[in-house]
Amino acid sequence: SKNILSQLTGIKLITHPKNLGKSQALLSGLLASRGKIIVFVDSDLVNFTPDHLHRLIKPILDGYDMSIGDIRHKILFFFQTSGYSAFCSGQRAFKKQILKKNLDTFSPSSYIDGLLVEIKMNQKYFGRKKIAKVLLDGVETSYKISKAGISGLLNDYRVMCRILKYLGPKEELRQLKFVRQLPYLSN
Repeated sequence: SKNILSQLTGIKLITHPKNLGKSQALLSGLLASRGKIIVFVDSDLVNFTPDHLHRLIKPILDGYDMSIGDIRHKILFFFQTSGYSAFCSGQRAFKKQILKKNLDTFSPSSYIDGLLVEIKMNQKYFGRKKIAKVLLDGVETSYKISKAGISGLLNDYRVMCRILKYLGPKEELRQLKFVRQLPYLSN
């Protein structure tokens, strides 16, 4: 990714000397940003367009504190019906001031790593901030099973177990219920 991004003009590429994980990469981007709206998007998306970016940003412009992009195209049925597709989504937009007041969200502690940073965001903001859910139709993500077969599926399972261990069943169910009950905003 670094080699590809370093060839683009009009962007500021921020890197760490060694891999510090997703949460620290997001924090570095946040701290280097100059805008009032922050958008996080996973790097493995397919068919993500400027229109999808606009869908994430528009709720923030309309007064929401956070928006979550839900990818439902070509994903496992369980992820669609359970709410996991939005619950774990890395596609999010925020008012910068909210993130700046909650920098501990990006803590590299043993409880939160790059795989759980979105879960920590849910924990901090669900039920406390005005949140929108937007459908990112046509966007696809690469699930580990498609990248690595059975070992990828096992890795997805391990991540789900880590989330459950971190949150506990009651909090995980609360978050899933919250995100499922959010209506999709029309675009």
